[in-house]
Amino acid sequence: MYKTYGYSDDAELLKWIAKRTKFDKNNLEEFGKLFWTKQCDGTIKNQLAIYKALHSVYNPDKNIQPLLLDNIQEYIDYFADFEKNKIEGLSASERTKIAAHIVYFAEQYKYDSNYKSQNKMMGRLRYWLGNDLKIIWQNNFYNLPKFKEWWERAEYDMVYVQECEYEGTCGGDNPTPSPAGYKQ
Repeated sequence: MYKTYGYSDDAELLKWIAKRTKFDKNNLEEFGKLFWTKQCDGTIKNQLAIYKALHSVYNPDKNIQPLLLDNIQEYIDYFADFEKNKIEGLSASERTKIAAHIVYFAEQYKYDSNYKSQNKMMGRLRYWLGNDLKIIWQNNFYNLPKFKEWWERAEYDMVYVQECEYEGTCGGDNPTPSPAGYKQ
Protein backbone atom coordinates (compact mmCIF):
# COMPACT_ATOMS: atom_id res chain seq x y z
CA MET A 1 0.00 0.00 0.00
CA TYR A 2 1.34 3.41 -0.99
CA LYS A 3 0.67 6.76 0.52
CA THR A 4 1.15 9.98 -1.35
CA TYR A 5 2.12 13.09 0.54
CA GLY A 6 1.80 16.49 -1.00
CA TYR A 7 3.27 19.66 0.38
CA SER A 8 -0.16 21.24 0.17
CA ASP A 9 -1.41 18.98 2.97
CA ASP A 10 1.14 20.18 5.51
CA ALA A 11 0.17 23.55 7.04
CA GLU A 12 3.54 24.12 8.72
CA LEU A 13 5.44 23.34 5.55
CA LEU A 14 3.20 25.72 3.62
CA LYS A 15 3.95 28.49 6.14
CA TRP A 16 7.65 27.77 5.74
CA ILE A 17 7.29 27.99 1.94
CA ALA A 18 5.23 31.19 2.21
CA LYS A 19 7.85 32.86 4.39
CA ARG A 20 10.79 31.90 2.22
CA THR A 21 9.54 32.24 -1.33
CA LYS A 22 11.47 35.09 -2.86
CA PHE A 23 9.99 37.44 -5.41
CA ASP A 24 12.12 37.98 -8.49
CA LYS A 25 10.57 40.25 -11.13
CA ASN A 26 12.85 38.58 -13.69
CA ASN A 27 11.45 35.14 -12.84
CA LEU A 28 7.74 35.61 -12.25
CA GLU A 29 7.00 32.01 -13.22
CA GLU A 30 8.77 30.84 -10.05
CA PHE A 31 6.67 33.15 -7.86
CA GLY A 32 3.56 31.88 -9.64
CA LYS A 33 4.32 28.34 -8.48
CA LEU A 34 3.06 29.43 -5.07
CA PHE A 35 -0.42 29.68 -6.57
CA TRP A 36 -0.67 27.09 -9.32
CA THR A 37 1.16 24.24 -10.98
CA LYS A 38 0.73 22.17 -14.07
CA GLN A 39 0.47 18.48 -13.24
CA CYS A 40 2.19 15.70 -15.18
CA ASP A 41 -1.12 14.80 -16.83
CA GLY A 42 -1.46 18.36 -18.14
CA THR A 43 -4.15 19.47 -15.69
CA ILE A 44 -3.80 22.66 -13.71
CA LYS A 45 -3.80 22.60 -9.93
CA ASN A 46 -4.74 25.76 -8.10
CA GLN A 47 -2.73 25.65 -4.84
CA LEU A 48 -5.62 26.79 -2.66
CA ALA A 49 -4.01 25.81 0.64
CA ILE A 50 -1.24 28.38 0.14
CA TYR A 51 -3.66 31.26 0.71
CA LYS A 52 -4.30 30.27 4.32
CA ALA A 53 -0.55 29.99 4.90
CA LEU A 54 0.10 33.37 3.27
CA HIS A 55 -2.62 34.95 5.38
CA SER A 56 -1.02 33.56 8.53
CA VAL A 57 2.41 34.98 7.68
CA TYR A 58 1.39 38.30 6.08
CA ASN A 59 1.52 41.16 8.53
CA PRO A 60 2.89 44.40 7.07
CA ASP A 61 2.69 46.13 10.46
CA LYS A 62 5.20 43.69 11.90
CA ASN A 63 7.40 43.72 8.79
CA ILE A 64 6.55 40.11 7.97
CA GLN A 65 6.19 39.80 4.20
CA PRO A 66 5.61 43.58 3.91
CA LEU A 67 5.76 43.57 0.12
CA LEU A 68 3.56 40.53 -0.49
CA LEU A 69 0.65 42.48 -1.98
CA ASP A 70 2.99 44.52 -4.17
CA ASN A 71 4.58 41.29 -5.38
CA ILE A 72 1.16 39.78 -6.09
CA GLN A 73 0.18 42.95 -7.95
CA GLU A 74 3.24 42.65 -10.15
CA TYR A 75 2.54 38.97 -10.75
CA ILE A 76 -1.10 39.69 -11.68
CA ASP A 77 0.05 42.38 -14.12
CA TYR A 78 2.25 39.75 -15.77
CA PHE A 79 -0.09 36.77 -15.52
CA ALA A 80 -3.39 38.43 -16.47
CA ASP A 81 -2.02 40.23 -19.53
CA PHE A 82 -3.23 37.50 -21.89
CA GLU A 83 -2.18 39.38 -25.01
CA LYS A 84 1.40 40.11 -24.03
CA ASN A 85 2.28 37.06 -21.93
CA LYS A 86 1.36 33.82 -23.57
CA ILE A 87 1.64 31.00 -21.08
CA GLU A 88 1.76 27.74 -22.96
CA GLY A 89 -0.78 25.13 -22.04
CA LEU A 90 -3.21 27.39 -20.17
CA SER A 91 -6.63 28.23 -21.52
CA ALA A 92 -8.22 31.62 -20.91
CA SER A 93 -10.64 29.92 -18.52
CA GLU A 94 -7.81 28.38 -16.49
CA ARG A 95 -5.90 31.66 -16.36
CA THR A 96 -9.00 33.52 -15.28
CA LYS A 97 -9.66 31.02 -12.49
CA ILE A 98 -6.08 31.24 -11.22
CA ALA A 99 -6.04 35.04 -11.42
CA ALA A 100 -9.44 35.28 -9.70
CA HIS A 101 -8.23 33.24 -6.72
CA ILE A 102 -5.01 35.25 -6.38
CA VAL A 103 -6.87 38.56 -6.64
CA TYR A 104 -9.51 37.39 -4.20
CA PHE A 105 -6.82 36.61 -1.64
CA ALA A 106 -5.19 40.02 -2.06
CA GLU A 107 -8.45 42.00 -2.21
CA GLN A 108 -9.46 40.93 1.29
CA TYR A 109 -6.83 43.28 2.71
CA LYS A 110 -8.56 46.27 1.13
CA TYR A 111 -11.60 45.58 3.29
CA ASP A 112 -9.72 44.66 6.46
CA SER A 113 -9.48 47.70 8.74
CA ASN A 114 -6.16 46.41 10.09
CA TYR A 115 -4.49 46.74 6.67
CA LYS A 116 -6.43 49.07 4.33
CA SER A 117 -4.51 47.99 1.27
CA GLN A 118 -4.60 50.38 -1.68
CA ASN A 119 -3.51 47.86 -4.32
CA LYS A 120 -6.86 47.80 -6.17
CA MET A 121 -6.54 44.12 -7.03
CA MET A 122 -10.14 43.51 -8.15
CA GLY A 123 -10.05 46.65 -10.30
CA ARG A 124 -6.83 45.34 -11.82
CA LEU A 125 -8.52 42.03 -12.69
CA ARG A 126 -11.48 43.90 -14.19
CA TYR A 127 -9.06 45.91 -16.30
CA TRP A 128 -7.26 42.82 -17.59
CA LEU A 129 -10.48 40.92 -18.31
CA GLY A 130 -12.02 43.92 -20.01
CA ASN A 131 -14.88 43.87 -17.52
CA ASP A 132 -15.96 40.52 -19.08
CA LEU A 133 -17.74 38.55 -16.42
CA LYS A 134 -18.71 35.63 -18.68
CA ILE A 135 -16.12 33.09 -17.51
CA ILE A 136 -16.40 34.19 -13.90
CA TRP A 137 -20.22 34.21 -13.98
CA GLN A 138 -20.37 30.74 -15.62
CA ASN A 139 -18.22 29.43 -12.78
CA ASN A 140 -20.42 31.04 -10.09
CA PHE A 141 -17.62 33.38 -9.04
CA TYR A 142 -15.63 30.24 -8.15
CA ASN A 143 -17.79 29.98 -5.02
CA LEU A 144 -15.65 32.64 -3.37
CA PRO A 145 -17.64 34.57 -0.75
CA LYS A 146 -17.86 38.31 -1.49
CA PHE A 147 -16.16 37.94 -4.90
CA LYS A 148 -19.22 39.26 -6.77
CA GLU A 149 -19.68 42.09 -4.26
CA TRP A 150 -16.02 43.11 -4.50
CA TRP A 151 -16.13 42.87 -8.30
CA GLU A 152 -19.09 45.24 -8.43
CA ARG A 153 -17.45 47.65 -5.98
CA ALA A 154 -14.23 47.77 -8.04
CA GLU A 155 -15.52 49.86 -10.94
CA TYR A 156 -13.67 52.97 -9.74
CA ASP A 157 -10.53 50.91 -9.05
CA MET A 158 -10.60 49.64 -12.64
CA VAL A 159 -10.79 53.20 -14.02
CA TYR A 160 -8.01 54.32 -11.66
CA VAL A 161 -5.76 51.42 -12.66
CA GLN A 162 -6.40 52.04 -16.34
CA GLU A 163 -5.93 55.80 -16.34
CA CYS A 164 -3.28 56.26 -13.67
CA GLU A 165 -1.17 53.11 -13.88
CA TYR A 166 -1.38 51.86 -17.44
CA GLU A 167 -2.15 54.93 -19.53
CA GLY A 168 -0.17 57.29 -17.31
CA THR A 169 -2.72 60.04 -17.78
CA CYS A 170 -2.97 61.03 -14.09
CA GLY A 171 -0.84 63.71 -12.54
CA GLY A 172 0.20 67.21 -13.42
CA ASP A 173 -2.67 68.90 -15.23
CA ASN A 174 -4.76 65.73 -15.32
CA PRO A 175 -6.01 64.78 -11.84
CA THR A 176 -6.81 61.25 -10.77
CA PRO A 177 -10.37 60.16 -11.48
CA SER A 178 -12.85 60.97 -8.73
CA PRO A 179 -14.56 58.10 -6.93
CA ALA A 180 -17.82 60.09 -7.08
CA GLY A 181 -20.39 58.25 -9.14
CA TYR A 182 -18.79 54.84 -8.78
CA LYS A 183 -20.24 52.07 -6.65
CA GLN A 184 -18.44 51.90 -3.33
